[in-house]
Amino acid sequence: MKHLILIFSLLTLLSLSAFTTTASAQSNVQVLNELIERAGYDGMCMAIDVTTIRKDPGKRAYTYTAHGTKEVYKNNSNNSLGSIEYRMAFSDRNRFQGNTDRQRFEVYKVGNRVDMKITLITWGNATVTLTNVKVFKDQYGYYITGKKTGGRSTSLYTVAMYDCEIIF
Repeated sequence: MKHLILIFSLLTLLSLSAFTTTASAQSNVQVLNELIERAGYDGMCMAIDVTTIRKDPGKRAYTYTAHGTKEVYKNNSNNSLGSIEYRMAFSDRNRFQGNTDRQRFEVYKVGNRVDMKITLITWGNATVTLTNVKVFKDQYGYYITGKKTGGRSTSLYTVAMYDCEIIF
């Protein structure tokens, strides 16, 4: 009888965790839909920050941060959210005073999940697709987070979007 109760409990937990995962993915899409519509009226401002930990062979790991700001708009052709070109400044390039990289991003829905793609214009339009993308909001604005792991580094991305006055 104890084994039967244990199995039933495990099955209940597994079904609840599957429901939570699905509900979480749906809430990501729902919040993104709301954000896309909101940005479609007047646009919004965004600040994007990336923190990277990198480890080169035979060396100690080190970290650096990148920061950029620009406006965000609704892309009506595919109902996604995107930015026009923005510049990223890096902490390891003369403490944000060195050369900047040109980038742009797009956030879009794929079924019940949200994906985010960064286009590295400075690097020949190479693209980075983030994993584990989350979208949420609070009383101050909207936030999108994602992760990129590969090669010798992992980067965590945070995009904060908020109402602002955009002057054309």
